Amino acid sequence: MSDTANLIYTSLIEKYNTSTVTKKQTASELQIGQTKLDYLRKQGAIKFIKVGSQIRFRLTDLAEYIGDAS
Repeated sequence: MSDTANLIYTSLIEKYNTSTVTKKQTASELQIGQTKLDYLRKQGAIKFIKVGSQIRFRLTDLAEYIGDAS
């Protein structure tokens, strides 16, 4: 994980106090709609996991995605 992604991860873990976040939380962090997030997910641009029927995003993956975009 890059230094930038590590700083982002630290900020996210302090904010959410959990290792995964929902689609709504992820879309909010990326400042995009959930439909755009679904598109990015389906294109393989952002990693995700399924927990039962829920789509969740690991904070480490989200931090790397944001770090790569900046």
